Amino acid sequence: MEHNKSTNRADANPVQGVQAGQPVHLPALEHFKAALDAHAIVAVTDASGRISYVNDKFCAISKWSRAELLGQDHRIINSGHHPKAFMQDLWNTIRNGNIWKGELKNRAKDGSCYWVDTTIVPFLDAQGQPFQYIAIRADITQRKAQCDDNAELLGEMQATNRKLNNFAYLVSHDAKSPPSGITSLSSWLMSESMDQLGDERGPRELTRVLLVEGDREHEAALTCFVAEAGLAYEITVARSVAEVRSALVGQGFDIILSALQLTDAGLSDLMDAFVGQLVVVLADAGEEALAVQGLQRGAHDFLIRDPQRSYLRLLNWRVETALRQFGMARRLRASATRYRTLIEWSPEPTFVHREGRLVYVNPAAVKLFGAKSVHALIGMPFLELVHPAQRDIARARAAMIEEQHGSTPRAEGKMLKLDGSVLCVEVQGTVIDFDGKPAVHVVLQDITQRRLAEESLKASLEEKVALLNEVHHRVKNNLQVVTSLLRLEAGRSTRDDTRAVLSDMQGRIRTMALLHESLYRSGTFASVDMGAYLGQLATQAFRSLVPQGVAVQLQLDLKPLHVGMDQATPCGLLVNELISNSLKHGFPEGRPGAVRITLRPATTQGQWHLEVSDTGVGLPPDFEARRGQSLGLQLVSDLAHQLGGDLEVGPGAVFSVNFSVDEPKRAVAAV
Repeated sequence: MEHNKSTNRADANPVQGVQAGQPVHLPALEHFKAALDAHAIVAVTDASGRISYVNDKFCAISKWSRAELLGQDHRIINSGHHPKAFMQDLWNTIRNGNIWKGELKNRAKDGSCYWVDTTIVPFLDAQGQPFQYIAIRADITQRKAQCDDNAELLGEMQATNRKLNNFAYLVSHDAKSPPSGITSLSSWLMSESMDQLGDERGPRELTRVLLVEGDREHEAALTCFVAEAGLAYEITVARSVAEVRSALVGQGFDIILSALQLTDAGLSDLMDAFVGQLVVVLADAGEEALAVQGLQRGAHDFLIRDPQRSYLRLLNWRVETALRQFGMARRLRASATRYRTLIEWSPEPTFVHREGRLVYVNPAAVKLFGAKSVHALIGMPFLELVHPAQRDIARARAAMIEEQHGSTPRAEGKMLKLDGSVLCVEVQGTVIDFDGKPAVHVVLQDITQRRLAEESLKASLEEKVALLNEVHHRVKNNLQVVTSLLRLEAGRSTRDDTRAVLSDMQGRIRTMALLHESLYRSGTFASVDMGAYLGQLATQAFRSLVPQGVAVQLQLDLKPLHVGMDQATPCGLLVNELISNSLKHGFPEGRPGAVRITLRPATTQGQWHLEVSDTGVGLPPDFEARRGQSLGLQLVSDLAHQLGGDLEVGPGAVFSVNFSVDEPKRAVAAV
């Protein structure tokens, strides 16, 4: 069934209150929407079919982003699977105000297809006309795939049954005569059977057969039939248990056809000799119970020998079928053994639970939970190993993957060892087939030591941050004390040159204090925004150094640049010295002008350009001669070297330095 049209009007359904112009209880709708979004694939369209809302599940299954879907119509996910009449019927249904229910095949962005069980509800305005549609979907792709597989398997079984029915007719009716070129009826029947059944094997090597037969007449009939039919059998005959044991020594047989009476005293010995072999029991008509006993004791199949020997015509088909099934079972067992071995030797703890109880644990899990042996855990409710605070979550996750027959992404959680100590783990669960029944396979990764290390690092980091904060406060307080002492000393001094020196020292200390304050307020102790720092520094220095009544402006062109303290400190001191020098010597007798500070990328790749200039009287003619005698200029030159460049002096009063930016050391966040 692909659709089921409902004839009920949308205004007769439980959402009838959601109509245009009606008051809506918003908190209730929000709760309803949250619950719906968590469970279903939801989309809302306007009356023309344009998408106005999709939830996360819609985006996930369609592989289209929300931005790509909004404003589009549903043709964006149309797979082309459904005929136009089908889609027209859907639209006619909802446009008439009726609810439409059915199954739709859609196409995702990557070209893959998926099936959804869909309900489309029209929302009606006051005139009873749809103004909006809401489509609620559930992913049924896996169910549809299983149905397709079942249908294919059913078709194969029906085809096989038809072939067997035709073959049975050939066995029970000798209505036809053998065509010319076929020398015997048995050969002709075998030819007919192979045509009916089809030989899917292709060319095959000799099939090595051990025939366990005590009746020489049956033995002769079987070997004669094999020869006449041209079957590629290499037959070895054993007429007793002793001969069976002798034949099995050092030889490998593909199949054993055993016709010895299963009630013989040597039955147990015979079946012991057959362990691990592919055995088909040959039982006489009326001895079906003996054939069943053979199956119970490990035989793979049986064939009833009728007096007319018609069973021989089924012999090759049954042998080939048994060989294929036995080979498949052997490969499955080998695969299961390899898988079990991998799990047993895996360093990751693994356990399997069914109906809430452990049915398997590997050695790594035994060690993780501190158990003495596997038996100490088998049968235990798995929730007893989960931390009490997370048992509801674990129960819900297990129920979800069991219901969906899927898996859950890795998640962190806490579990308990048998002694009650707490484990931090990453856990992932998947539904598997375990001993023929569905169960949940859980893989763990012990991250306890990682979490302890993280907690230790976090505590250590907090201690270091606290120490840095304390150092900052002490440095700040000490610098303030020094500044205050210098200010007091300058106030007491009667000499102008002494007051000038003390003022310069205050400016330098203020520069360092401002750097510490900038670092502290930025939340990191390793880097600072040079542009912001120099802007604050220049503003404060300008405010304290500009003489009263002098019309000098400060012009700033500072680009953001993060540098470490090793470069921020000399840069700040350099700018402070140059501002002080400009204001002292560049604007005598109240001369107006401007001081300009620039920080920008240099023309040389990877370098930055810092420049301090003024529009004052310029440099004196003997500047170069006096340059080596000025303590301030010597200090500026040394600071430029610390910054990573050389001080350059231009015409007028332009001081500049080009420097490369060192990578700031790893920041430590302040708290």
